[in-house]
Amino acid sequence: WDGTGLGLDDTLWGGEILVGDYKEFMRAATIRPIRLAGGDVAIKEVYRIAIDLLNQSGENIDLKFDNKNIIEKMLEREINVYKTTSIGRLFDGVAAILNLKSTVSYEGQAAIKLEKIADENTVTAYDYNILEKEYFELDWIPMIKGIVKDIKNNTSKEIISAKFMNTLVNYAVEAVEKVSAKTGIKTVVLSGGVFQNIYLLTRLNCLLIQKGYNVFKHKRVSTNDEGLSLGQMAIVANGGGIKCV
Repeated sequence: WDGTGLGLDDTLWGGEILVGDYKEFMRAATIRPIRLAGGDVAIKEVYRIAIDLLNQSGENIDLKFDNKNIIEKMLEREINVYKTTSIGRLFDGVAAILNLKSTVSYEGQAAIKLEKIADENTVTAYDYNILEKEYFELDWIPMIKGIVKDIKNNTSKEIISAKFMNTLVNYAVEAVEKVSAKTGIKTVVLSGGVFQNIYLLTRLNCLLIQKGYNVFKHKRVSTNDEGLSLGQMAIVANGGGIKCV
């Protein structure tokens, strides 16, 4: 789970369960695509992501986002709009919906806000669906609807933040179980910048271990982009990747 990186289908990935080894992999699970109005601009102006999450969910709340009408027209007409399956961008959009951050000065800033305020005693979560296509897909629309309902009921941001992250944990465990049932694999590697979030990492790690999975997480190399070059070298060393002939 990460920010945004180019996937094999020319969309921006970042919320994937990948099954594979050093030579090959397949995409086994992902999330419902989020639309980035303006492309990279939406990574800084995260309110643009919030507008899409709300629009896709058929919800509306009274937030004073800049250029809201223009963003909605861009999304409607798909003008300069890019699709992503990034968990990092989902964090950005939810943070903007909660009015924690509408713009950020560095990637992950909105997610840090969500983690910082989360009520650690909250054990409840939101509804979600898992759709089965050529891969499993998290449908986050029920979750966004639940978040909006909580906002309108004056539920605290601390509780909403915790419920949001609890939902991601619940989804991840269920998705891993579905993929494991298909493949027989019981080893899980938690990697990507989103797992700098200790709230998520701790809970997901514990639940997967309780379910009988062998879980690996980062120790000597950080879980964000630092590990990419090391991983690329490992792939090449084991005969994977692009071969020159």
